[in-house]
Parts: sequence; structure tokens; C-alpha cells
Amino acid sequence: METGLKWTVLRLPGMDCADEVERVRSALKQFPGIGSITIDLDSRTATVTHGGRPESCPPGSRRWV
Repeated sequence: METGLKWTVLRLPGMDCADEVERVRSALKQFPGIGSITIDLDSRTATVTHGGRPESCPPGSRRWV
């Protein structure tokens, strides 16, 4: 992991297919400061490396998480 980046694990209980994995990945890529995105369909989680705090995401951006 790069210096200065933090990581956050997002629980995605409603995610149950590969199409949803790609939609989540596409949505997360839109946020500035994203370093990497690892999505595990079996555990229904996304691990995201990023700069800044996760609470700095724009309002409404967490509705699909």
C-alpha cells in the first residue's frame, strides 16, 4: 500500500452477482483519492485504499453501501 493512503472495508450485504461487483467498482472509481479497490463477492465486501477520510464522501454517495 502506498504511503499516506488509508484503507476502508465496506460491507455490501445486498451484492450477489458479478454485475453488481462492476457497478460498485465503477461507482467507487469516481471518487477522488481512490488508490485501489478490491471486491470480494463471497464475503460481500469492498476494500478501498484512499487518501482522506471516508466520511468526506459527498452526501448520498453511501446509499448503495
